[in-house]
Order: sequence, then C-alpha cells, then structure tokens
Amino acid sequence: MFYHLKIFLRNMRRNVTYSGINIAGLSIGIAASVLIFLWVYHERTFDTCYPDTGRIYRIINTYTFGDITSINARTSLPFIRACETDISEIESTAVLFFSQPIESVIVNNTVFSVKSMEEGVHVNKAWLEMFHNQLIDGSFEAFGSHPFSVALSESGAKKYFGDELAIGQTVHINYADYMVQAVVKDNPSNSSFQYHIMVSIEAMLSDSVQSPNLEQWGRNMESFCKISSKYRYITSYSKDE
Repeated sequence: MFYHLKIFLRNMRRNVTYSGINIAGLSIGIAASVLIFLWVYHERTFDTCYPDTGRIYRIINTYTFGDITSINARTSLPFIRACETDISEIESTAVLFFSQPIESVIVNNTVFSVKSMEEGVHVNKAWLEMFHNQLIDGSFEAFGSHPFSVALSESGAKKYFGDELAIGQTVHINYADYMVQAVVKDNPSNSSFQYHIMVSIEAMLSDSVQSPNLEQWGRNMESFCKISSKYRYITSYSKDE
C-alpha cells in the first residue's frame, strides 16, 4: 500500500502541471455533482415538509367561455364554504388572500415597508393549522377568536420588535390596528409559503365595506382543503348543481 502511495506521489512531483489539472478537474466535477444533487433534492422535496401533504389539495376552478377553457388556481369564499358543507370528505378548508395589499406596518411610530405579494397576506385560522405552522409563542385559538389579529413569522417578529416580546403588541397595518396573537417558525426554503405577516381575514369579513365584496362568487382567493384519510379523492362540485 505504501509502495503504491510513494509511486503516486513521485509521479505527481514529476508531472506537477498535469497532476494539478487532473486534481482540479476532479474537484470541480465532485463539487458540481454535489451542488446538482442538492438542487434536485431541494426541488423534489418542494412543499413536502407538511405532515398532511398527501391529504391537502389546492382548489381550482375551470371556466368555459364558448370555445375557451381557463383553469384558475383561485376560487371564491362562497364556493369554499359550499365545498366544506356539501362534500363530506373534506375535513377543513383554508384560505389565503393577497389581493388586498399590505402596504406598510407601523410599530411604535416606526414605518416598515412591506412587499405584499412576498411578505404579507390575509389568512384564516385553518390555514395556520392545516400547514402545521410551528407555534413559538401565542395561540392559534386567540388568532381565530379575535378579528383584528395578526400572526408573525419568527423573522417578522424579530424585524418589527427586535428582542422584545411580540405577543400582545399592537401593529398598525394599512388603516387599522392589529394585535399580535401568534409567532410561528419560519418555513423552510423548500416551502411555497414564505410569508412573514399573516393577518386574520376575519377583519375584512367584519368590515361592512369589504365583506360584501368577499362574499361574491366572483371574488377570488387561494384556497386549500384537507380530506379525510379514508378518502383518496373528493367529489367535484359546481354552484349550478
């Protein structure tokens, strides 16, 4: 064994340039293979970090206008309620709404800008529970019980409150005050949901101006349903049925 090692080292010393090229090529090849493997693994495991992944479905709508068929990954609140009521296989439904932009957050007179599509959304309590957001502090029950509630990610709480306790604090979002009722862990990078501000959609439903718009069949939002483990599929549903 040591004899072959000596031969190998001797050949390396005699052909430094050639050996350097070979070693560099081998190193680059191994590094590239590892990076490709990590990227493929990251993509293949996207959105599989949730315990009930196999039972969670995004509800979509198929619209037909003459000869044109359009598939939309959003639906309306009345449709979601109808599904939950009329389809026994569905255990719960969750909604996520970001058509109402979250433009700014004010904490202790400090204004923070918000990228609404990337950072802030309106959700219901079922959304926090369905995707198993890991609670750090506060309560999902409190979030669902009080309309003007907000849940923050761990990064969001750090951004707005630093090392202070976020639970029970008041944040001014757009034109109203909300109380922080829950702080959850940041989602992993292979999750589609990277939101740091989750405002209770009940605040919009309790607003006499905004509520009628949300209650329309044509008002779209993202929605998800979790079906019972004893079912492999859910029955289709149409408001015309």
